[in-house]
Amino acid sequence: MKRLMVLTAVVVAILTNTSALEAQNRPSLLTPAESRIYHACLKAAWIDDYCRSRSFGFLATSYDACLIANGIEVVPVRGYGIGARDRCWRLALGGPP
Repeated sequence: MKRLMVLTAVVVAILTNTSALEAQNRPSLLTPAESRIYHACLKAAWIDDYCRSRSFGFLATSYDACLIANGIEVVPVRGYGIGARDRCWRLALGGPP
C-alpha cells in the first residue's frame, strides 16, 4: 500500500512539473503573413532535403536543377531534419534561423 502511494505521488509530481514546463514553452500564434513565411520555409527545407538525397553523385548542377525545377530560389533553412520546424518558426517571427 505504501509503495502504491509513493508511486502515485511520483507520477503526479512528474506530470505536474511537465505540464508547467509545457505551459512556458508554448509558442504564440502566427499572423497570416508569418504563417506564409513559416510554410514557405518548411517547403524549401523539405525540397532541399529531397534534392540533396536525389542528386546524382551529389553534383552541384543536379542539386541546383532540382531546386529550380521545384520552384525554390533561396533555402533559408538547410535540411528538413530535426529542428527545421523550430528554425522556420523563429524565422517567421523575425529572428535568425
